[in-house]
Amino acid sequence: MIKYVNESASLHQDAHHRSTSDRSCCRRDVPFVSFLLNLASNPVHGPQNVEIVDIRARQLTLQWEPFGYAVTRCHSYNLTVQYQYVFNQQQYEAEEVIQTSSHYTLRGLRPFMTIRLRLLLSNPEGRMESEELVVQTEEDVPGAVPLESIQGGPFEEKIYIQWKPPNETNGVITLYEHTDGWIQSEHKAGTPEINIVECTPRRQRVLRQRSFEQDRSEQQL
Repeated sequence: MIKYVNESASLHQDAHHRSTSDRSCCRRDVPFVSFLLNLASNPVHGPQNVEIVDIRARQLTLQWEPFGYAVTRCHSYNLTVQYQYVFNQQQYEAEEVIQTSSHYTLRGLRPFMTIRLRLLLSNPEGRMESEELVVQTEEDVPGAVPLESIQGGPFEEKIYIQWKPPNETNGVITLYEHTDGWIQSEHKAGTPEINIVECTPRRQRVLRQRSFEQDRSEQQL
């Protein structure tokens, strides 16, 4: 009888030990599972306070508020800039990976072009975008007047010339300048033609034409 009681007590102690051990394992697993859930999460939000700090004819620099793990929710993440613009009635889109932490210079742009851009923060679980920015690059030196477009001819005391604007205006052309020896004349951009009067008969003339924006481009005719 005493032996039976001792075996029962031993079985009870073993069962109590296993139950306590199981509960202890469960308590240790809870933080581990919670940690895994925190890793597998989308970024909290996209890049914030994004602004353009420098605008030039063919590049622009943007900066944003730095962020860390509390925002990315993952040590492995990518930051890219997506932008688009319209040129010759055709839409272009591009994307570049950003390696810096809080600023980036976008290069190789076209002058006097309206560009729409946004930053994209992504990790293996998802992505978040910044607000869209719309900016226009500065004007640049205009291209040359196409030589094949120049038409006209000499008369007894004047020369008539007409032409087409440059293929790449790189801005709004406001003025054309024509130089002939000591004579210099200006012609407002509108109708691309001009009459040069008071010419000396039978005299060879060399003309230079420059189109004006904020800068200059010179083309000899």
